[in-house]
Amino acid sequence: MNAFIAPLLASVLLQDPAPEKRAIVVTLHDGSAFRAAPPAERLSLKTPYGAQDIPFKDIRAIRRLSEREVQVVTASSVLPGEVLARECVFETKIGRLKVPWGDIHAIGAGFGGSLLLDEHVVALWSFDGVREDVCRDLVKDRPLTLHDLEPVQLPAAPALRRKSENAYGEAVADKDLDAGGGDLTIEARFRIGSKPSTRGYTMIVSKNDKANERNWDYWLGVQNGSLYLGSASAKGSFTVTTPKSVLKAEEWNTVAVVLQPSKQTITVYVNGKGVHQARQAFEVHSNGSAFYVCAGPQAQKFAAAPEEIQVVRLSRIARTPQEIENLHEGLAGGAPARLRRANKGIELRDGGFLQADFPALEFTTPMGKLTLDAVSGGELTLYRVRRKELEPLAKEAREQVDKLNTAGIEERAEAEVRLLTIGAPAVPALREHAGSAYAEVRARIEQILKKFEERGVLKEHPADVVRLGETVLHGWLDVDEVALETLYGSLRAPLREIRAIRLGPVSQEGRPVATLKSGQKVQGRPREGHVVEIETAFGPLKVPLKEVTELLPAEGGWSLRTAGASIRGKAGSESLRLETPAGDLTIPLADLAEYRLPK
Repeated sequence: MNAFIAPLLASVLLQDPAPEKRAIVVTLHDGSAFRAAPPAERLSLKTPYGAQDIPFKDIRAIRRLSEREVQVVTASSVLPGEVLARECVFETKIGRLKVPWGDIHAIGAGFGGSLLLDEHVVALWSFDGVREDVCRDLVKDRPLTLHDLEPVQLPAAPALRRKSENAYGEAVADKDLDAGGGDLTIEARFRIGSKPSTRGYTMIVSKNDKANERNWDYWLGVQNGSLYLGSASAKGSFTVTTPKSVLKAEEWNTVAVVLQPSKQTITVYVNGKGVHQARQAFEVHSNGSAFYVCAGPQAQKFAAAPEEIQVVRLSRIARTPQEIENLHEGLAGGAPARLRRANKGIELRDGGFLQADFPALEFTTPMGKLTLDAVSGGELTLYRVRRKELEPLAKEAREQVDKLNTAGIEERAEAEVRLLTIGAPAVPALREHAGSAYAEVRARIEQILKKFEERGVLKEHPADVVRLGETVLHGWLDVDEVALETLYGSLRAPLREIRAIRLGPVSQEGRPVATLKSGQKVQGRPREGHVVEIETAFGPLKVPLKEVTELLPAEGGWSLRTAGASIRGKAGSESLRLETPAGDLTIPLADLAEYRLPK
């Protein structure tokens, strides 16, 4: 495929969606990608065989072949040619964009802004948003907890790289990830590595019971260049194996396994091509266990993790050969699920990204206000609910919890569904009534809290999160919309449509880090002239904060170190003052877990 061809929009050549869902996904050369309604006008195309005026509603994809030439794909034809218009106008959720045709990388059909997302995807991890050893999927925000895996930015795309052969990521049980119950397509892109595994087998993904080594919902692994798919329990096992050497050890491989129970067919694709088909139903021996990327605990007895892994996607549909080929070509062309991102711009909740500049943004924290702009740099992740909405949601949650006890059967079921929708703001009310005298209420609350735990909701802190170097701090951006300056027009984007705001790189190397008891962190330069007062057994001492290398809680007070001293005593100070790139923060000592210079 030509290097200019759209990396992933070609992978979204789906059958035309229903008119009310019809949308296009536009990618630009700068890495921006956004969802828009098809333009009302026609596309004027000069082809080698004559001019064509094609309604946008009939176009499935536009692929750039060179600086001047594109390829237009409709349901009935594929035409190369030159677009005669100078620009195209797109209506998006955040406003109108006028984009020169020369800046457009590709246009394709799609249901969502993220280039690998459509209505059939039930799980998608692209590994470009790892935070504190957790990567969340783009469908249900499921946390994938990483063990011995580190995020890396490769020339083409983000990925996970193993630190050891025992590396793996774990997601809790979720019925959407189970085999059975209809068609299922499992896709992954990975590199095995040039060094052969000491165990002879490489595990890509699996779903198994870590408490019982005999129960495997399914596994997908590699040995001697063959791909293996299987399921097992105490009742028996089932395996499908491809011919040998269909996978290359030192190269990236894109694999897809399509399970079609109704047709009793299993089809395996490697790097976009069908390599094996088994005329039999997939035998599901077990379901309801954890999902693993790479070598989970049970697999480590015989399998190792791949060297690197880039994308894992599960879809409740039998992907077509064309979709699978386009997925491989798109990923091989150098674009991950969410594309390579520029330093500045907004990530949209539908998975898109738009490069942009911003005015200064005021971020409020309990320790002070920060001014976020291009000078401060950093990244701001927005909570799905705004601060002014939290109390009304908490009040509604209390009312819904009351219905679990007093309402009729249908109303109780509706209350449970609503509480699941409210999410984290409902947790305090649920925990308050977890000890209800009524068994049914206790059971329903226990079930809801269990689902919250599986989805990572119990670990949520209902607040926005700012990141500046090692600073990770909760607070709020108290505005309803953000002004954006793009190359294609000025916009006012509602916060409800924005997942994250990227303001640019941050340089904080060598500066001390204060870790709070809540797990939040503040990295910054000690405020000039600020001292830490310590009451020792022999009298008070005043130590300039800029000389402190470590400050830790100790029995009966604090332990303080400098380059030449070690001091214990009670704190005479109430707080620390640190200067961050976005402003000064005052950290109460009562909230401090530790303060130290980075090693």
